[in-house]
Amino acid sequence: MIHPNRTGNPKSQNFSFYGTSICQGYNCKNIERPTKPAWKKFFDKQDYNSLIYSKIASDHIFIDRLEDFFSSLGKDIETVILEEEQFLKRIFQYKIEKDANPNKTSFEIDMEVDKVGREWELLVIELGLREDEEIYRGLLEKKGRAE
Repeated sequence: MIHPNRTGNPKSQNFSFYGTSICQGYNCKNIERPTKPAWKKFFDKQDYNSLIYSKIASDHIFIDRLEDFFSSLGKDIETVILEEEQFLKRIFQYKIEKDANPNKTSFEIDMEVDKVGREWELLVIELGLREDEEIYRGLLEKKGRAE
């Protein structure tokens, strides 16, 4: 919640546990991500407390997997956010409730090298989805429609 992108205050990281040194000495994946107005609108509508928001916002690998999946279907994430807002809300809620690794941070390094053609698989793994779950079936349906 104190990230400069969120507060608009370039010095707000001074109030974090790590202070400015961590922001200045680290290539933050979130700061490298181009700001997309639709994501901001989406997150502003959610009822996330600061802890949940921080966990979601810092999980750049999950956000990348989600964007990569929809991109592989030929869909721009801005359009997906507008057209699939309720489905995205369910995905994020699932992620929050079922996260197998709840302590991910923006320091995580994505070790996957060959991502092209594996967007579906990587998102399913990232979410820890099982075939019998509603989110899995929803993603599979969207994948099927695009093929």
